[in-house]
Amino acid sequence: MHEIAFRPKASDILRFVGRCHVEGTRFPYALQPGSSGSLFGTCFTLLIAHLLDARGQIKHCPRAVDSIRSVESDDHDLIINPDFSAADLMKPAVHSPEYLALQSTSFVHAALNAMGSPPRRPIRWVVNVVERMGVRTWLDGLPWDNPWLASNLDMFLGDFLLEWRHLAPADHRVVSAIHQYFEWHNEHQDAQTGFWGSTSDLLNAMAGAYHLVLHYDYAEEPLRHREAMIDAVLTLAWRDGLFVYGGGGGSCEDLDAIDLLVRLSRGCDHRAAKVRSVLLRAARRIASGDNADGGYGWRIVPQPRRAFTALSNGDRELASDIGVSWLYAMKVRSHLRSTHYYSSCRAYPYRVDRSDTWSTWFRPQALLLIARRYPEAFADVPDWKLPTWPGLGFDPWCARPEPVQRARQVR
Repeated sequence: MHEIAFRPKASDILRFVGRCHVEGTRFPYALQPGSSGSLFGTCFTLLIAHLLDARGQIKHCPRAVDSIRSVESDDHDLIINPDFSAADLMKPAVHSPEYLALQSTSFVHAALNAMGSPPRRPIRWVVNVVERMGVRTWLDGLPWDNPWLASNLDMFLGDFLLEWRHLAPADHRVVSAIHQYFEWHNEHQDAQTGFWGSTSDLLNAMAGAYHLVLHYDYAEEPLRHREAMIDAVLTLAWRDGLFVYGGGGGSCEDLDAIDLLVRLSRGCDHRAAKVRSVLLRAARRIASGDNADGGYGWRIVPQPRRAFTALSNGDRELASDIGVSWLYAMKVRSHLRSTHYYSSCRAYPYRVDRSDTWSTWFRPQALLLIARRYPEAFADVPDWKLPTWPGLGFDPWCARPEPVQRARQVR
């Protein structure tokens, strides 16, 4: 098999980022070209800048940082996202105002970490959860019949707990809370799949597990049932090389599966040849799936010309994978051409077949993980950066950051 060419290049991605810039709005970057500048679009752009180590190459980066730093927060230190109101929530029983506030806070913290401006004290919300409810009770109350949803909320709690411990490692409250956090997850992990919550929808449960394994890795906590988890993720590899039935994958689902296989296979030889084969197959699909504007969409829309290019280069498997996805798209076009709403919020519409800043952060990150895991399979691997703070994309190869010894406590 030929070496995999790592693409798109940083210059291609930056060209796409330039198309997302919006003049004259509070937030200078949109979720997708043609949309309004937004808090989320600007956060994702800053995370792309960190990934590419290209802060100085994004013209409006300083204004982007200032725009998210100026956003107000409530009495619990949760971000008040000015992009939307409660009326914009399409499924308020699912993505509630609290969910969007926690998500907005998590993205702002990640973007500021990416720009070298980490938080200086733990947020009041997480202190209140620990002191007034308790970690175990809060986790018990999550909707575990929908693991993907529950695990996002779970991840926000874990993010803020680990952030608190980093800021105040001697604070007995957070030390005890983190012990309870992992104790709860050890007790509730499914031995058959390694996942949490209902496993009736394995893709949903897998996406949920990704959010939680990140925290085990960051905290260097022992993770049980690795082999079962690897087996379960491998069953989700679809016939086009990605991880969503019907072809085209999904920027979240694909990274979730890829990250888990990369992270779990380090130091674990279980089905090593199969893991390598599945990951390299996904890498070829992602590397051939960037759009003409230099970015990525939620779905990777099959392009027949790339199938012919792959075939002429002797890569029959890639040509077949693109062909399978293309044939399925002919049958169910809406799967690859519809408009979705990020977190079911009307303020954040995006076409799944067109490039967006979220997917253009996630898909190159997925490709980078595979390339770092199997560098011998790639023609070139860029010196890009993965997050070193707790949360999405945490670098599995990084040294843990030194704790801040003198952090101001929240009372």
